[in-house]
This record gives sequence, C-alpha cells and structure tokens, in this order.
Amino acid sequence: MSKRDLVSEIEAKKLRFPLYYPASFRLFYLHDSFTEYKKTSPQRGPIPSLFVIGLAACLEVATRDAIRKLIDHGSPFIDRISQFKDVVRLDVDVGRALQDRKISFGDLVSHLLPVSTLEQIYSHFSILLGADFRQVLTDAREFVEPSISQLLGGEDGENETEEPESELEPNDSDRPLLPIADVEDLMANLGHLFRARHIAAHEADFVSISSDALHGFFRSAEVFVHALDEIVSQTIEPNVPRNAVGIALVASKEASKAHQEMKELEAKLLELFAQQEIIMTGTDEASEITAFKAAQEAFEKHVDAEVAFELARVGTISGNGMRMLEAQTLKDFCDFRIKRLRQAIESIEASWEIENGDRN
Repeated sequence: MSKRDLVSEIEAKKLRFPLYYPASFRLFYLHDSFTEYKKTSPQRGPIPSLFVIGLAACLEVATRDAIRKLIDHGSPFIDRISQFKDVVRLDVDVGRALQDRKISFGDLVSHLLPVSTLEQIYSHFSILLGADFRQVLTDAREFVEPSISQLLGGEDGENETEEPESELEPNDSDRPLLPIADVEDLMANLGHLFRARHIAAHEADFVSISSDALHGFFRSAEVFVHALDEIVSQTIEPNVPRNAVGIALVASKEASKAHQEMKELEAKLLELFAQQEIIMTGTDEASEITAFKAAQEAFEKHVDAEVAFELARVGTISGNGMRMLEAQTLKDFCDFRIKRLRQAIESIEASWEIENGDRN
C-alpha cells in the first residue's frame, strides 16, 4: 500500500470547500434541499437515508473545523495533542509543510482524527477542552454582545477600571443557556444518527429511516453545530464583538496599541543610536539617526498609501467597514515594523554586551 500524501489531501480539501463555507452553511443548504424534496415527494423511500449520510458528513465537518480552530489557537489546546499520538505521526514531508505554513497543526490533527462516531467526537473534545464534553454542552451559553463601554475600557487613559479584563465579559447569569433542552437526549439522538448513517452507507439499507425521523435528526444536528460553534468561539475569542460597530472599535483599539508600541520602540532605537555615537565619536550627530528618521517618514507615507490602496480595492463600504479596514492595514504594517525595530534594538544591545565583555 502506498503512503498517504497527507499534505495533498488537506490542500485539496481546502480547495474544494474554503473556510468561508462552514458546516452551518452546508447544514442549512442540506435542510433547505430536504424541505423542497418533502414538498414534491412526501412518501417513504430511499431519499431520507441519503440525507442522513449528508447530515453525518456535516457533523464531521463541524467537528473537524472546531478541532482545527482550537489547536491553531495555541495553548492550552495544542499542548494536549500529545494525547492523540497514536493517530498523529509526522514524516519529513508533513514536517516541511508545517514549517512552510502550507498546512497548520490544526489542519493536520483535525484531518487525521477519526470522527465517524459520537464516542470519538466526545472523546476528542473532552481532551482538547480539558473537561467532560457533556458538562461543557450543559454549561454552554448564548453569546451576548459586549457594551461599547466594555470595548473602550482603559483606552487612552479613559474609562479606566481596576477590574480584571475577564470581569468585563458578561456574567454567565446575564447570558441565556443554549437551546439544549436535554444534553443526554441530544447525545442519544446524535448517536442514533451516526448509527443510521453507518447502516445506510455500509449496508445499503435505504428504507429504515422515515421523513419524521429525519426531521428529528436535523433538529439535533442544528442544535449541536450551533452549540459547538459557540463553545469554540467563546473559548478562543472571549468577549470579542460580532457586530460591525464592535468589530471596528476593537480593530481600531488594536491598531492604536500596535502604533503606540512602534513609536515607543522607535524612540528607544533613536536613544540607542545617540548613545552609540557619543560613545564612539563624542558627538551626537549620527548618520544612523538621519537615515532612521528618513525611514520613519517614508514608512508613514507608505502606510497611508497602502490604506488608500485597500480602500480603492474594496470599493464602496460602510463607515464601520472603512474604519476596520484602515485599522487592520495599519496594524499589519506596524506589526511588521515592530519586528524589525526589535531586531535592531537587540542587535545593538548584543554588540554592547560583547564589547563590555571584551573590556572586562
């Protein structure tokens, strides 16, 4: 048997269904198709069993996507993949693809883990979330948009609060529980769905599932996919807004923080240049300072031009969309410059340590 080309498998899957077609979209499409089928062919037949196969596939897609998101978020989830060591094995090609960022650890683990039974899904999420998955489902709550004051808390010295950031999130008592009437009943229905899928797919039994049973499967699958999406989103992005105003505010705040950090590093580097010149020549007129100030000015103009380009590229957008795009562009370029500034500062400080060591 030839060795599986895992990298090609993952890349091909991404091309067939990009990330902007999530499981919830596919599930909605499937349900809509079933509704249309029921209008014309309400009688019992093989079609409901085929829809069961599609439903189980949607659950598998939702599960793999949730696993990918958790692991790619980083600690503590990526630290727990060692418990999947019997499944996840690396070879040279996979290692190279990870290094080149063709695929991520989340892509790899979610692609390899078996998710064809409810027991497997339950086990995987219990491991990754570090808690009994049934209890996680029981405790899961709906998302509540943070208020504007919560989003702006502490910005530019205004709205300062001594409360930890975690306390800015809505209290659990303020958020309604997810619409899961009975977790045990939900899990039992999903288990029945997976067993029905196995019988239809592997035994060609296309008469055991009725349309009424399929309605129940759809309800359970939709509740589970919604719950899983909320659990993952609220775990890796707690208190992150989802409306246009909140998203724009958060983007602007993050861009402002990055710009401030960049300016602080620029000031520190200028100070180091000045100290270096005084030590070396006894003057404070360094050629590095002149060149660096020219680079600063050129960088600011370049960022302005990139923002203008992005706005021209997307065309007419809302005010919140425009603010978000401007902020994201600024943050991207500030992050790039921050990395280079840190490297320059570390280089100067390292050279001074070497010089001081030689003198000693």
